[in-house]
Amino acid sequence: MTPVLDRAADVVAHSAPAQLPAALSAIERDTSRRVLVTDADRQVVAASNAALASARLHQVTADGSVTADIGSPHTQSVIEIRGAPVRTVQGADGRALTVVVLPALEEEAEVLGRSGAPLWVWTTIVTGIIAVSLVFAVARRILNPITALTDAAHRMEAGAFDVRVDVRGHDELAELGRAFNGMAARLAETERLRTQMVSDVAHELRSPVTNLRCTLEAIQDGLAAPDRVSIDALHEETLFLQRLIADLRDLTLPEAGQLTLHMAQVDLRDVIRRASSVTSAMAGHAPVRIDGMENLPTIRGDADRLEQVFRNLLSNARTHDPPDGRIDVEARHEGVPFGST
Repeated sequence: MTPVLDRAADVVAHSAPAQLPAALSAIERDTSRRVLVTDADRQVVAASNAALASARLHQVTADGSVTADIGSPHTQSVIEIRGAPVRTVQGADGRALTVVVLPALEEEAEVLGRSGAPLWVWTTIVTGIIAVSLVFAVARRILNPITALTDAAHRMEAGAFDVRVDVRGHDELAELGRAFNGMAARLAETERLRTQMVSDVAHELRSPVTNLRCTLEAIQDGLAAPDRVSIDALHEETLFLQRLIADLRDLTLPEAGQLTLHMAQVDLRDVIRRASSVTSAMAGHAPVRIDGMENLPTIRGDADRLEQVFRNLLSNARTHDPPDGRIDVEARHEGVPFGST
């Protein structure tokens, strides 16, 4: 491209500044080479076409390294060329001007590093990166609570009814988390009631079953006679056990606040005597002695439930009673109001 550079340098040296664009355009038409003229401040003085005339130069060196932004703001390209023909001449107006001959457009694409991507390409890439980042951020915000709920559900399936999820905000996922925590609390309460029911069943059935077993074994071993008293006691325990089985469902009702009591005026002396007579009739233990019930008042309550309470108390006492021990029952009125509403 030396002949082109010679012709361009001659034009710049002998043409007035106003005549340079037309003269340089003629060179581009004749040779297909683009010509750029800059001053010492890398400002474009003249060019062979309008695109070059509006270029912004970043670098022009004596060895032909040229870096510039060329084109309109919407279709701007960055060119970076190595080894371009460059020559410094004195212009007709006396200024030192640099003449640069650029390759033709079809040759520029073949030179490594000469052309950069248009601005809209970079804008699209940056926009895509931002969009992908936002998608990941939103997906993580949605998936993290769902993952926590899934893990909590698996733990609850394994029997951990105390598991809860951290709830933040007031959106649909937060409402789902609160609903899950409410369900977990109800399941935990149900499990507690079930465990309590099993414990209550074992406690309630232990007394009559133990009494029946002790009396029957005593009769089998010849330690007690199958007389009327023993048979009546066994029959009473059997009826009591039948009532317990029939009322088994009621064992969960106190915890659920649904226990129905059959309230009536109850003579505590009769209740205590019935519970004590059955316990006294059981073989293998000394009889229960009752004392001091003359001043007991009549109260309002459920006779069957009260008798059940006294039976359990006497059964517990009998469990810890030594073979030669004695169970004394003393009841007295101390003036403290007692009742149930």
